[in-house]
Amino acid sequence: MENEQNNKKKVKKTTLKNEEKITPLDRSQINELLSESIRNYVVRAKKESKDIEEIVSLVTTHVSEFLQAFMILGYDMKGTPICIHHATNQMDADALNSLLNRIIFSNRANE
Repeated sequence: MENEQNNKKKVKKTTLKNEEKITPLDRSQINELLSESIRNYVVRAKKESKDIEEIVSLVTTHVSEFLQAFMILGYDMKGTPICIHHATNQMDADALNSLLNRIIFSNRANE
């Protein structure tokens, strides 16, 4: 038991040896890796954004073949809210707004 206590007391503080210190070359390599990582993330995020815009455009094109004016509200797989609003003139836009208001207020009346 005394041996265990002595072993616990003999814990030494470790310091960086000369081989373990970060050199200016290491720092520049780390900075380069971080910059490349950030650059890759930005490129990927822009591509995902472009993909979402293309998909929304495709959905709008397909639905507009069957509906004169429409709204699609929802969330994509990542939880980002999506709102597609398609009306070719002011009268259709007003009709959509009126329909949305009726739906919202009819649901409140049912609660």
